[in-house]
Amino acid sequence: LRQSLNAPLKFRELPQIPQFLLRLLDAGRGSNIRFKVSTNGTRLLTPAWQRIVTGFESATVMVSVDALDQQFYYMRHPATWARVERTIDQILELEHSNPGVRLQPVMTVSALNVWAIPAVSQYFQRRCGRDPYLILVQWPRYYCVNVLPDPVRTAVETHLAGRWPAVTRLMWSQPRLNNPADTRISTPWQEFQQWTQIKDRYRGESWIETFDEIGAHVLKSGKWYE
Repeated sequence: LRQSLNAPLKFRELPQIPQFLLRLLDAGRGSNIRFKVSTNGTRLLTPAWQRIVTGFESATVMVSVDALDQQFYYMRHPATWARVERTIDQILELEHSNPGVRLQPVMTVSALNVWAIPAVSQYFQRRCGRDPYLILVQWPRYYCVNVLPDPVRTAVETHLAGRWPAVTRLMWSQPRLNNPADTRISTPWQEFQQWTQIKDRYRGESWIETFDEIGAHVLKSGKWYE
């Protein structure tokens, strides 16, 4: 049985899912079921979900975290890092008291947040001794890592080379985009800027300032146009 949930772990929002899982536990079936669930971490696990997570033979709770602190807020607006960190604390408490429970961080990597990989990894290494599972964005095309200008790509490769050489090889193995989806724009990188700046104006934010380290390389490349 596989059920994918693109929603927070909130019992009242999807009652049929936890009710079914609780029925399995009540029927004594939990001891031979390995359970996985994915969450964005913006809601604490309710008592029902805590019973579910601790009631099976094993349970992996995959928490999607694409950056930390203010960079997290930018990526997951309007969710706050403080709220997600409380959920991480809760899951790790369950892990420490239940040998079958495991928190698995997951990071979706795009041109927006690729520079944050080491920071996210260091955070989870400190908290639970494991790296995030990395997923490369494939769509929208203009958010793929390989739209970055060549000087910025080189800086990213240097930044990640110490521990993630295989990751950078995988990133650059994606087909390089030559034509944007919007034919009125000349390059995918300009399309990235267009959509990022539209979003920034709407939210009153700034990607180039929030992700200031990679932003400095972008500005230095002369490839950022307001």
